[in-house]
Amino acid sequence: MPVLRALDIAFKSAVNPATFELYGKDLFSVAKTQLLANKAIQTCFDDCSAEVCSLTTSYPDLYAVYTELVKKIVHTRLNDFLKGQEQLQHSESKKGLNPEVTVMLRDKLKGVVAYN
Repeated sequence: MPVLRALDIAFKSAVNPATFELYGKDLFSVAKTQLLANKAIQTCFDDCSAEVCSLTTSYPDLYAVYTELVKKIVHTRLNDFLKGQEQLQHSESKKGLNPEVTVMLRDKLKGVVAYN
């Protein structure tokens, strides 16, 4: 679906590590506002909905559906992005550890799991 592809591309350009550092917790509202302001995506959504739906619905109804779609996509993709950032920070924090210590700890944990 071209609308979802366009939303995904616009989301990737709006949400990145630099914007995460800049906006922090406000990144959700900033990304949602940027995607809702993108008229090309909204026009694509209107065209796709006209092709798929033969019912005549008013523009405010379609805009409400579009707004909800953008909100859900931003929420889902932002959660994925935040989890990735968290994993990246976690892996960077473990880089300073001695490899022998981490191997021994892993072996100890495997032994505990094997006995239980």
